[in-house]
Amino acid sequence: MKKRTFIIALSLFTALLIFAPSLASYVTAEESILSQGETVYVSIYSHILVDAGKRQVPYELSINVSIRNTDLNNAITILKADYYDSNGNLLKHFLEKPIVLKPMASTYLYIAQIDKSGDWGSNYIIKWQAKAEVNQPIIESVTTGTRGTQAISFVFPGKVIQE
Repeated sequence: MKKRTFIIALSLFTALLIFAPSLASYVTAEESILSQGETVYVSIYSHILVDAGKRQVPYELSINVSIRNTDLNNAITILKADYYDSNGNLLKHFLEKPIVLKPMASTYLYIAQIDKSGDWGSNYIIKWQAKAEVNQPIIESVTTGTRGTQAISFVFPGKVIQE
């Protein structure tokens, strides 16, 4: 009986270790942050370096920047989506005109895997606004890459740098 209790306790402890970090990132509606607009920095990587024998070679990646309006009742407007390289040089203004995202709507920006212009330290600056205080949108980069039978992906959340 002691062995079974130990296995159950170990299983619960393992589940807690796996799921607790992700549960900690969720907030209740009472704790959610409301805003009428922000400027958000989003890390992206056009490549990462991987080992190839005794040297490192670039592993090219494609990037989707996802912008999701999380407000149930109000639209938000994406005013700016600018792409910068590792040296802080502006590479591209992604928006010709502002984009209105209805409640619960989403959009994305895409950089192809063959585009190496941003280098490893590239980023986006996304600026949004709303007419009323709204739930903050979720803005994150989803980076993916494939080479032969290998595939990698990772997600980077945006960071508010200006209210």
